[in-house]
Amino acid sequence: MAPVPSVSITIDRGGTFCDVWAHTADGKEIVFKLLSVDPASALLERKGERFALLTTEGFKDICRIGDQTRPKLFELNIRKPGVLYSKVVEVAERVTVEDYVLNPHPAEIDLSDPDLVKTSSGEIIRVLKKLDHAAVRKQLQQLFDEGFRSLAICFLHSYLFPDHENEVAEIARDVGFDFISLSSELSPNIKILHRTTSACADAYLSPTVKRYVDGFVSGFSVLPKRVDFMQSDGGLSTASKFTGLKAILSGPAGGVVAIARTCYDPEEGTPVIGFDMGGTSTDISRFDRIFEHVFDTTISAEINATLDVPMTAEEVASGFLAMANETMSRPIRNITEARGFAINKHNLASFGGAGGQHACAIARILGMPRIIIHKYSSILSAYGIGLADIVAETAVPAAYVFTDNALDTVLAHFDTLKSKTTAELVSQGVQPELVEHACYLSMRYEGSDTNLSILQPQGNDFRTAFVEAHRREFAFELANRPIVVDAVRVRGIGCKLSVLDSHVIIDMPSKERLSVEEESSINPVELSTFASRFMSIAEQMGNTLQRTSISTSIKERLDFSCALFTPDGKLVANAPHIPVHLGSMQFAIQYQHSVWQGKLQPGDVLLTNHPECGGTHLPDLTVVTPVFADGQLVFYVASRGHHTDIGGIGITSMIPDSKQLWQEGLAIRSLRIVSGGAFDEAAVRKAFLDVANMPGCSATRRLNDNISDLKAQIAANQRGITLLQALCCEFGTPRVQKYMYSIQANAELAVRNLFRRVAHERGPAPLTATDYYDDGTPIRLAITIDAATGSAVFDFAGTGPQTHGNMNSPVSITHSAVIYALRCLIDLDMPLNQGCLNPVDIRIPRGSILNPSPAVAVCGSTIASQRVVDAILRAFGAAAASQGCANSLGWGEGGRDPVTGVVAPGWNYGEALGGGSGGGWGTPPEGDDDVGDVRPLPTQ
Repeated sequence: MAPVPSVSITIDRGGTFCDVWAHTADGKEIVFKLLSVDPASALLERKGERFALLTTEGFKDICRIGDQTRPKLFELNIRKPGVLYSKVVEVAERVTVEDYVLNPHPAEIDLSDPDLVKTSSGEIIRVLKKLDHAAVRKQLQQLFDEGFRSLAICFLHSYLFPDHENEVAEIARDVGFDFISLSSELSPNIKILHRTTSACADAYLSPTVKRYVDGFVSGFSVLPKRVDFMQSDGGLSTASKFTGLKAILSGPAGGVVAIARTCYDPEEGTPVIGFDMGGTSTDISRFDRIFEHVFDTTISAEINATLDVPMTAEEVASGFLAMANETMSRPIRNITEARGFAINKHNLASFGGAGGQHACAIARILGMPRIIIHKYSSILSAYGIGLADIVAETAVPAAYVFTDNALDTVLAHFDTLKSKTTAELVSQGVQPELVEHACYLSMRYEGSDTNLSILQPQGNDFRTAFVEAHRREFAFELANRPIVVDAVRVRGIGCKLSVLDSHVIIDMPSKERLSVEEESSINPVELSTFASRFMSIAEQMGNTLQRTSISTSIKERLDFSCALFTPDGKLVANAPHIPVHLGSMQFAIQYQHSVWQGKLQPGDVLLTNHPECGGTHLPDLTVVTPVFADGQLVFYVASRGHHTDIGGIGITSMIPDSKQLWQEGLAIRSLRIVSGGAFDEAAVRKAFLDVANMPGCSATRRLNDNISDLKAQIAANQRGITLLQALCCEFGTPRVQKYMYSIQANAELAVRNLFRRVAHERGPAPLTATDYYDDGTPIRLAITIDAATGSAVFDFAGTGPQTHGNMNSPVSITHSAVIYALRCLIDLDMPLNQGCLNPVDIRIPRGSILNPSPAVAVCGSTIASQRVVDAILRAFGAAAASQGCANSLGWGEGGRDPVTGVVAPGWNYGEALGGGSGGGWGTPPEGDDDVGDVRPLPTQ
């Protein structure tokens, strides 16, 4: 009897199908599919392990608060995802970093202090509160008695000082807990929210995954030579090392490995976009020499307001397909164009059960030259698992400036970590001589928190590699700013051989400009397509701004907005950023247009923030750039970002006791900061520094950061220009502008229909509401609707007078509140734009707190935006109000001493605290989200 040949079997258990690929020693390949018997996901369907979270005292709600952002900006029925843990316990422990980067007066640290600990990264930690082991044991025993067997542990600064987590874990093992997840082991990174959620996901999933793995392995009558599991990082793990956190994206990771090994040609070097469309989700990835994992799950957008255009059933179905293809193209743009890569320099690798049905359309939309379809495209994730390497990865935190002297330290870390990963792989059955290593440094510019993972280059020239990567991704470098190493990472790889297999290759015809013949009517499919493209461009502008900025206000709090405007300054489309910015920015653009009409050239950029010129409060600096096509002004793009320090009489830009506008810092009506592509840094510096000439005022304490953020805003605008010009090249400028105005007309129709419906339901009587500031100043609103025309008058007569303080609000903010509230009341997926305001007549009495006289203080005007929205929603009976206050907390040091007049170096810190949203129809209030959509700064 012939011996049974050995066989290699790989399985991808997806949401719809279970894909199987087998390869025998005699070269035979077997492929088949099974329906997934139980497609449930323990994470998505909340069927994971019951566990408890242990965290630093005072931080029990960190997961519940999260980052305060709203899942969907215009939804009134806010439903935040729940927490994974069943119980949270606060542990009495606290450590802190002894010094800080912005300290203007650094001093020698005395390490003889018994409460100070020098960590392996070089950071000095002060132990403020030591662990009480007896108290911790009592807490753990109580959890154990309540039936908990799984724990997640995350303490502040444990990425630098893991001792307290390790001590608690040791006690927990002694008590008898089965599974313990430590954030310092899973994710040794600075951000505590990310570490906490990682530890929670691991504690929630790993016990369930372990039971599944044990059950799977026990099903073999004779245990195979190896049973490995795919991880989210694209590597294999033995059953004993496989955890829930590493399993979440293991299926899509198999697809990435497959396209890397079978669809990428290293000799040609063309990067590959993976398009995996299965029965449950669509996953997007990019491969170029080395693995980068970026996935987006996409769904089709909702249909827009009816246009009364007759369409056949086939045309409607074709329209849905077109919108689905456009929607799935957006995440591809996000991982290419948004990061500085040209889409048309990539091949598209299509796989998954439905990928082939959409690949040609998506390649045509994106201008991609070639489609690659592997012969096993329907089971490519399973096939990729068979091509994956066994991997082990380890990292250590670091906290030092990269210099030539630091290179020896880096190389020593690499050697240590190589030994650890090799030992780990050998324990999994890999021969030592087959182990290869990839070494990385996590690097960033000092003052920024955007890390780039830099693969060890030839000659160990990490500095040049980082600068080149930063310039490629963000289009600039910070020549005089130190580069910081945050972490050292080594990935050990137990290598396998792979063989390119046969494919179907589709070479797409060159993409030509589409027909620009005018049509007599608006095509609703194209209307949705252009709306999606415009919103995508604004989103990519925002991505660029966040990634290139320096300040925590823009980078972390995301206190910025980006938008597109018509050539006369009216809002076309925006990304879902800050509500108070979105409706008010068009006032700033229209003012700049009136001042500079006919005077601007390509390469010019303007700066403004004055409340009389379309600004909100002074910290919100708006950068405006004209867009030209065929020599004509066709759009404006703009980005507005909150600068924490712009000078003035206070320590932050939110000054509690200001009475006049000049006390609040920099105020610019219009300044051309870039002329013909040349940045006028001298003029910018002068404008910021001149603030110190006013009585009692200081200039900004972080001028270089202000300038860096302005350059980031300029870069964001340039990204928008590039994409808009490409859109005009693709479709023709007349067609693009036709749909630009049609999108506004569509929004206008939606608002008129809203007014008609409300008038029918509520009758002819005005809708009224009154809200009050904390000092009793009223905001009175009467909304009179004309049912025949679908228009409305928003009359704020009776609103209280302007104050001798800073709660006064520019007119633009009230307009912003009105357009935002109306957009929230329309249950359609459409961009916020000027069309929403076309049917509205807004009347605000001059001299009121919502329309004050010139030169009054306005830094507290953020309150008005919330109060006015509350009043509008109350008038429509749409939602109750929460506290209606945009809390601001700030502190710092330095600036002009009010007694001596001496100007000292310093810094400041500003924080916005979310006040929650009121209850609406069918949903309870959410007390821990931020209706302003601004994130809190990370604690560490």
